[in-house]
Amino acid sequence: MNESREALNEQAVAHAQPATLSVARVLRMVARRLLRMLAHPLYWLYERRLERRLDLTAMPAHIGLILDGNRRFARGIGLDVRLGHQFGVRQLKA
Repeated sequence: MNESREALNEQAVAHAQPATLSVARVLRMVARRLLRMLAHPLYWLYERRLERRLDLTAMPAHIGLILDGNRRFARGIGLDVRLGHQFGVRQLKA
């Protein structure tokens, strides 16, 4: 079985066309990676600052829930959108 898998991999590699990357695309990829690397410590510091400002003894008077994805769920399985919303409400109550 491994032999056939290796043969398929070799065929795929033989037929694969080399990916061409433009200089602009490479620069965008590098810039995104650098931005993520620079932003990570900033987000960490921001989270620590928010944690220090929280009053852990205070309880909220209310909470809000955002029910996102019910329409997408219903359409994905071929149901009417309203049924997706009803399903979401039932799941919330459960």
